[in-house]
Amino acid sequence: MLGEIFKMAMALTFVSLLTVSALRDHWFSRWFQPQAPAAAAPAPAPQAAAPTPPTRSSWGQVELSPDALSQYRARVEINGARIDAMVDTGASHVFLTAEDARRLNIDPPASAFTSPSQTANGVALNAPVRLREVRIGDIVVYDVQAFVAQPGKANISLLGMSFLKKLSKFQVADGKFVMKQ
Repeated sequence: MLGEIFKMAMALTFVSLLTVSALRDHWFSRWFQPQAPAAAAPAPAPQAAAPTPPTRSSWGQVELSPDALSQYRARVEINGARIDAMVDTGASHVFLTAEDARRLNIDPPASAFTSPSQTANGVALNAPVRLREVRIGDIVVYDVQAFVAQPGKANISLLGMSFLKKLSKFQVADGKFVMKQ
């Protein structure tokens, strides 16, 4: 008796799974499958989203909204010049691309690239520098240790922990990256 109930339950389960699978496939293909474009033009290469400007909620606090890639980007003023950077709590320091460093009038000699760091593309050598002033919105931090990446080794500057640890607080709240002086 128990064996027959078990077989019947298994058969019903199998039929239910087939029904759910068929319904899922039907609705998925109807509502979620992308339609082929009329002209077979190649898809454009994905573009990095433009930086999100800071939104001030009070003096000494800056909130950054995530971009389309769920990254927090900011317009940063360093030593009086502006660059775009990505906030990276996993980066131990502020890292500048060689191009951004040139915009900031920072141009270390080739012999200064002595500090190795592990990147997604392997080991890169960086030049240590000190930034007199780093400003985002109303937040200003002085004397920040940073590194300049070798030319061609980085494609975006990173706002890492050498800046963030000088703040009184930083956190993600309600989907925004919040920094407090």
